[in-house]
Amino acid sequence: NEALQQQFNLFVLKNEQDEYEREGIKWSFISFPDNQDVLDLIWKKGFGILNILDDQCRAPGTTDKTFANDIYQKLTGKPRFEANFRQVGARQFGVFHYAGLVEYDTDGFVEKNRDELPREATELLLSSSSGFVKELAEIISSSAAPEPAKGARAGPKKSVTVGGHFSKQLAELRAKIDLTSPHYVRCLKPNGALIPDHFDPLMIVDQLRCAGVVEAVRVSRVGYPQRYNHAQFVTRYKNLALKELAKAAKGSRKMKPVDTLVDAIAKKMVEIDPTLAAPIDPKSRSDSKVDLMEVGIQVGKTKVFLRRRAFDILENMRKAYIATATVKIQALARGFIQQRTFTEHCESSLQLQCWVRVIIAERKVQTVRELVNARKIQNAYRRCAGRRYYLCVLSVTRWCQRLHRGAVGRARYDTLNRVRKTITIQKFWRGIPHRRRLQKMKVSIIIIQCAVRQKLARSHLKELKINAKNLQNVAQERDKLRQQMEAMRLEVERAKTAAKKEAEEAAKIKAESNATSKSEMFSHQEELEQLKKQLRKTQNDLKSEQESAQEALAEVETKAKEAREARELAAALDKKLEESTSNVSAIFDELSTVKGKLEEALTESRAKDEEIWALKSEVANLSTSADDNVEFAHLEQRLDDALEKSRKKDDEIKILKGQ
Repeated sequence: NEALQQQFNLFVLKNEQDEYEREGIKWSFISFPDNQDVLDLIWKKGFGILNILDDQCRAPGTTDKTFANDIYQKLTGKPRFEANFRQVGARQFGVFHYAGLVEYDTDGFVEKNRDELPREATELLLSSSSGFVKELAEIISSSAAPEPAKGARAGPKKSVTVGGHFSKQLAELRAKIDLTSPHYVRCLKPNGALIPDHFDPLMIVDQLRCAGVVEAVRVSRVGYPQRYNHAQFVTRYKNLALKELAKAAKGSRKMKPVDTLVDAIAKKMVEIDPTLAAPIDPKSRSDSKVDLMEVGIQVGKTKVFLRRRAFDILENMRKAYIATATVKIQALARGFIQQRTFTEHCESSLQLQCWVRVIIAERKVQTVRELVNARKIQNAYRRCAGRRYYLCVLSVTRWCQRLHRGAVGRARYDTLNRVRKTITIQKFWRGIPHRRRLQKMKVSIIIIQCAVRQKLARSHLKELKINAKNLQNVAQERDKLRQQMEAMRLEVERAKTAAKKEAEEAAKIKAESNATSKSEMFSHQEELEQLKKQLRKTQNDLKSEQESAQEALAEVETKAKEAREARELAAALDKKLEESTSNVSAIFDELSTVKGKLEEALTESRAKDEEIWALKSEVANLSTSADDNVEFAHLEQRLDDALEKSRKKDDEIKILKGQ
């Protein structure tokens, strides 16, 4: 932590100084906290805590007590080291870090720093039968091996301790960080209770102070904490020196707007706060220049640098200018509003005067109009009285006409109603033969469907019977396969017996003559191998034949099952056909009865239709020639009765059709 804090301080100061030199401004050295004495106390050769600990680890017979005594002897009196009577009695010591005092207990320092692997464990791993475990043991032993001492007259090899390994890693880390451009992110803990929406200011301040952020901010504020690009500075503060910028733009001498703006602002800042720089002579006020470094402003190549006090004064000047401009804008806006209100009042007063004059003129015109309109009203009243009388006569006339036309219309409606009813009767009468034909077509379609289904069922039954006959061929093939298997089995047994005989003969020949040549032995062996191959081949053929026979048996069984199912299905279809034929005969019987009923209903309907036609002719004769109302009413009653009976018969015919 101390090393990284030192690197952080150096990096922050270096960035500040590099930017000042790159911009070419005047600057002086900035003091910052240095913790090099703490780093020397920790790991400097000779008296550093880590070096003392390494020496204690290398020396024989050392303990934590000897390490503590050695530290007290060598480091007492150092400014960053503390060891009072209480700490010495408890074998403790304190170090003043950049974050504050930290106490350390020396118990276990020596043992933890050695971090040696027991020799027995290494030997146990090396004696393992697993190659991976052996390789792992070699890596552990090589990493734990002591480093060779440097120089020709160097003594024995020094063992690497935890402190030395850590120091080496830290040096490599700092070397890598120095080669890069790091960016620092400080993580702060908002509270110690680990609860949301709770901010502990004291804890945050303590963390900022311990992390060195407060010191970094102080170093930054000692220099030039505020900086702007030239364009940003001119855009932000050009309102403070508009006259000077306009004068410089019109002048013959060309100057940067930034320089003109900074000079003008510096003079105004000195006028506001004379303690920033020496006072300006009023006589030579226009030509004199202010020392910008005393004011706290520096103009670089691309940026303008401001100290904190100068930035505060500039911001106050900008706020004051904005406030003044705001007041002026408000005054102009209020004046404009008042002027607009005054003009509106003037226009409204003129409009009121015009309206008053218009009202007076209208009153004069109204009196003249009343006289003229009185005459018109009299004329209108007289015309209204005459029109009222005319309308009364007209209404009476129209009432009489309405009564007459109503009587004529009702008579015409009666005739049309009779015609409509007659058309309805004709429609139902003409629809009877068509409905009868439709019913016959439905019956014939049902009969045709039953015949077609019977034909399809018979064809399906025939196919199932053919398939059942084919099962006999399958059984014959199965018997042939069994015979072939038996023949193959006999051939295999013969081959086995022949092979055994040949082997016995070969053994006898070998026992009788041991002096036979090697070539004959090789030939017998080759013959024996060939016989073995033939035997294996026959065995494989036998296995394949057995498998094919098993498959054929399985197929025969499946075909037999299918034949049984087909027979059952054919029997079920025969039963269904018998039931359907019985149902068809019953349907034909019912159809014959329904047909008889329909014929009876049709004969009655025809008789009624003839009666209706006769009544219609009588009604037509009476309506054309006769004027006897009683007879006409009687015929009309008979016609209604005939129509009612016709409707009942139609309903009976519909019921029969549904059946």
